[in-house]
Amino acid sequence: MHPTHLSHPRAITPISDAIHDRFEITLFEREFIDSAYFQRLHFVLQNSTAYVAFPSNKNTRFPHSVGVAHVVGEMFGNALSNATYSDLDAFFKKCADFLEHIIAIIWPATKDHSYRHLIYQDLSAAHLSTISGLSKFLHTPIFPEKDNPRIHTERAYGSLGQFSATFIADTLWQALRFYGLMHDIGHLPMSHAFEAALDDIPNLMRAYKQDKTDIQHFDYLRSKRFREFSGFSSHKTIDEYSEFFSRIISCPSNALESSVFGKDFHEVRSISVFNRFISEYQSTFLENGIPDYAKLIHHLTLSFVLATAIQDESHRFYFLNSIHSLIDSEAVDADRLDYTLRDGNESGSHLGQFDLIRVYSNSVLINNKNPNKERNGNRFSFAYYIRAVSGIEQFFEQRYQIYKYIIYHRTSSRSNRCLEYLLSQILNYCFSYGSSGIRAALDEYSYIETDEMSQKITNLLPSEPECLIRLDDSNLRTLLFRVKHLAEERLRELEDEQELGGEVQPEYFVAAEIVNLCNIVVLREFQHVHNPFKRISFGQRAAEIIGVERSGDELQQFLSYALDNATGVLDYIRRSLYKKMKNGQIPSISVLINIQKPRCYINDEQQGKRLYHNRLFVVRENGAFDSIDNQSLFLKNMYHREGERKAEIYIVSENIKNNAALKSFITVRIDSIIRSLWRHWKGTANNGVQLADPTAEAVDAQPRQM
Repeated sequence: MHPTHLSHPRAITPISDAIHDRFEITLFEREFIDSAYFQRLHFVLQNSTAYVAFPSNKNTRFPHSVGVAHVVGEMFGNALSNATYSDLDAFFKKCADFLEHIIAIIWPATKDHSYRHLIYQDLSAAHLSTISGLSKFLHTPIFPEKDNPRIHTERAYGSLGQFSATFIADTLWQALRFYGLMHDIGHLPMSHAFEAALDDIPNLMRAYKQDKTDIQHFDYLRSKRFREFSGFSSHKTIDEYSEFFSRIISCPSNALESSVFGKDFHEVRSISVFNRFISEYQSTFLENGIPDYAKLIHHLTLSFVLATAIQDESHRFYFLNSIHSLIDSEAVDADRLDYTLRDGNESGSHLGQFDLIRVYSNSVLINNKNPNKERNGNRFSFAYYIRAVSGIEQFFEQRYQIYKYIIYHRTSSRSNRCLEYLLSQILNYCFSYGSSGIRAALDEYSYIETDEMSQKITNLLPSEPECLIRLDDSNLRTLLFRVKHLAEERLRELEDEQELGGEVQPEYFVAAEIVNLCNIVVLREFQHVHNPFKRISFGQRAAEIIGVERSGDELQQFLSYALDNATGVLDYIRRSLYKKMKNGQIPSISVLINIQKPRCYINDEQQGKRLYHNRLFVVRENGAFDSIDNQSLFLKNMYHREGERKAEIYIVSENIKNNAALKSFITVRIDSIIRSLWRHWKGTANNGVQLADPTAEAVDAQPRQM
């Protein structure tokens, strides 16, 4: 990594943003933003194929990540400034304790008092010469305490009084902004679409009756990306990293690894990429201990990211989870606040608008002391003063509308689901048919690595720096054109073999699906995709077939059951259609299902037991705080919209919109499946009887020739 060219350590870089107007980035942020890893985000779309329905929605991960860094900085700075004296004092003591702990691990020689004093001096000097005061921390509590009005910026904390209040506030503020910058850096091309494709591949392989060893090999390579979250492939390096960070956050290494394996794929990849950046880091300025201060900030950032490994509320460093929740929570966080505003604005609509400043300016740190004195008495949370409730209600309502009308728009969601399935099918093809040119193309474009001798896939989404930098949307689009050409060539070869009396090979149908899906995704040829429920919803069709009222509770319970079992039913449909395709009864068909789940606030009662840091609190006018459920009837009742979950079904086949016979056949089969599911559900609901196969009746009938 090449150092950033700035005139002096306190130099700040202004950024003009469509959502947040003008804000500034620091030296440390500039060094990360200027890296090739972060610059790649200029070419990764935030909303995948939303541009199909909203042409102006070309928002990328770059401005979103920078925006999240700005928002979380405002949330954190205001929360500290608005806190009461006693709450903030307890929080700073906890932070000072953790800073001493992490410094002693990063620089083990700090056990020597003289050397430790020099380290603290260098860190303090580096803070003063770089980001001192940039968090704008100034303690002005909403509820001043009579005897302790406020905490002075130079108030000393730590066992040696080595950390000022400003040092603690600025350092954590900088580390949190780093978390905002890096939280999406691991996204693959087309963002969540690629991630969903990876999840679907094992099911797809089973549907096409691929060899179990291929499925196991894919699962192994995918899990390998999780195991290598340290950014390196050496087992020794991985083990050392796990042991090192388990010491930093004081938890067992197996708990740390389990926490990582529970994260989404892009989150783990973000940790891996950020670790790569740290390993290559070269400070722009070498004086005043700045490289060491940067090292401390980087490790604090990773501590916030990995804090989810700490699940015990009595843990010494449980408060790290509260800081983590400012970026990633189950309610209000900087990530959701930014993309809700940004997605609506970039789509050219008036959706997504809410009073962001009202929300973050009323954030406040609270300390709910645990009554069990044998446990850790301090449980911190980032809450909101009562004035923010209207802005929070607007946020949840607008987020709900964004998903309903933009993300789930029928045109964009159809294209996105086709893209997900296309990527799944391409990777399925690579693992199943090694002699194809498609496998070589994916190797060339850095999506896989193959052994030159055996041609076996040895790596999936390689983590080498040059591979991490290459994978963006333009790379994927170029690859898809190449794959389309190669699949068409292979189809012609297989058709020639069939004309000479050869059997229909399973590879033929997979290649045909790839061609059809490429035409839809890349060339926007929607005549190859049909939605049998375009004019009438799945629920309305089900009501007609089974003869129940559309608004009845029985129908809603059945639809919920059908959606809960959608994946299994879809797998069975794929297997049954594959049999008929192989027998020549029907042409190549892809059946896709897209389950659309509304994004709502889930109240404490519906969510069940959740960890303290994930609860959303409101501070009332008298200084007491309570769950927002008791302050907003609107949010408490929002969970009723969870019932709006629905499914869209897409049928992909060559020129299907002009093939009335094939559309009729598909409709009949879907109707049969609905009836079978209904009978299965009625039997289960009434007497607990489990029928052998809820879709068996639907696929036994022989279709007429298409």
